[in-house]
Amino acid sequence: AEPLIAARVLKAVNSPSYGLKSPVASIGQAVTYLGLVTVRVLCLQYVMVASFKADTPERKAMLDRAWSTSAYASELSQQLSQRLGYEDRGSLVSAVVLSFLGRLATTATLAKDGLAKVAAPGLLERTRAEQALLGLGSSQIGVLLMKDWKLPETIVADAADMDALLVTPASAHERDRAARLALGYLFARLGERLAEGSLTSLVGFDPAAGDDVELHHLRGYLALPQLARLTSHLQSADLDTVVQQLRASRG
Repeated sequence: AEPLIAARVLKAVNSPSYGLKSPVASIGQAVTYLGLVTVRVLCLQYVMVASFKADTPERKAMLDRAWSTSAYASELSQQLSQRLGYEDRGSLVSAVVLSFLGRLATTATLAKDGLAKVAAPGLLERTRAEQALLGLGSSQIGVLLMKDWKLPETIVADAADMDALLVTPASAHERDRAARLALGYLFARLGERLAEGSLTSLVGFDPAAGDDVELHHLRGYLALPQLARLTSHLQSADLDTVVQQLRASRG
């Protein structure tokens, strides 16, 4: 009943990423092939795209980068949550996508002279800049929007707490919830790095190694038994194939 969303679903299923031998022209076939989680994300992204517009080349470039980040993060969410055996993949992926809502809203509505101040690629520096300019970070702005849109409280809480993992130790959450938040946070940070080009492959990437301050608290979450297989899945060749296909499709 919604032709623009239907067009996005058909465009997605017929993209080179899926390598179909013959085109899919039916929405029913597309939903069957893609699965409800993917279609749910496509619909959610469409609503978000329709909500925020660019009026300058600078704003468009920043919005495009945020969209790319969201696309990488949502694909990683779908791929890895399935590999790790998460049953409620739909709400996890939705929360990951919605965690970018505040960033999109901030980018779309800031005065032109403020855009450069919040253009930092990393969550930590970007949040500091947003707090200095606006009094709060875009993550909190996203929470206010989600509440105003009357989204389910559980999804709002997940989206809000994912970014808060930047400064929150694993001991602050019950184990299952801690593992869920850690996955979403990691997918979002990896999405940022892939979109920016500072990371081009997940082969050899170890979230527990190095001294990246944005992954400082995450390392405590990685000791959870629910995430014992995470690093091996991250570094797998088949996941990297998916990442490279996505990189190629996004130019």
